[in-house]
Amino acid sequence: MSRNFVSEADAAIALDLAQRVESGHLRRAAAFNLLTTIHQFAPHTANAYLNCYPHLRRGTPWKATVAVHAVRAILETVASVGANNLLTALQSVKGHLDYFAGRGKNLIALQALLQEFQMRLAVSAQISHSDLDLESRVRKASADDAVLRRQRLAVAITKPKRTVRIVHDYYRNADVIVEVLNRAQGACEGCGEPAPFNRRSNGTAYLEVHHIVRLADDGNDTVENAIALCPNCHRRKHFG
Repeated sequence: MSRNFVSEADAAIALDLAQRVESGHLRRAAAFNLLTTIHQFAPHTANAYLNCYPHLRRGTPWKATVAVHAVRAILETVASVGANNLLTALQSVKGHLDYFAGRGKNLIALQALLQEFQMRLAVSAQISHSDLDLESRVRKASADDAVLRRQRLAVAITKPKRTVRIVHDYYRNADVIVEVLNRAQGACEGCGEPAPFNRRSNGTAYLEVHHIVRLADDGNDTVENAIALCPNCHRRKHFG
């Protein structure tokens, strides 16, 4: 008799089959047949478990019920590959939760699992400073012979590849930003010149709020520790 309940052991079998299907080592129809005949999965349950793994791999939400312990097993597998892969999988879980929330279902256990893995991701994530990384590569390129640079450019890919960066950030106080911008009255507090342009969204002067003592150096997110700078002065503070 087919069944809907899936134990942790059976979930592990389903995950193994899903991985083999995804890698091309097993046809999906064969995996489905194994789950429904040998392991007595109900047909819709077999489909749900075989579909869940590729959805998490791609970051797309799945729309069928899968036991939380099965989702945990998939997340553990994906997390072992790397932080970017886990980030993609968590986007899938979030999409699944949003899908069911729109239908009036609050999946509390799965929400807790998402938060658990989000915390694990935050702890393990490598902080990536894209500007500093680019600056470092520019310095290396400038040290090369011009002939070498031109040789690389002749065979370089013209469309840059996309990448996922996982960054630790700060939840900044919006009131501090508004007060500092109001204090500046449209003039850079570094060079004293008027803001170089106005925002398209609301017509206000474009200035950027910079912390005098960086938050990364234990600086305070306060009006007293912040100044409004034009983009040029802001860059000078960071790179000059």
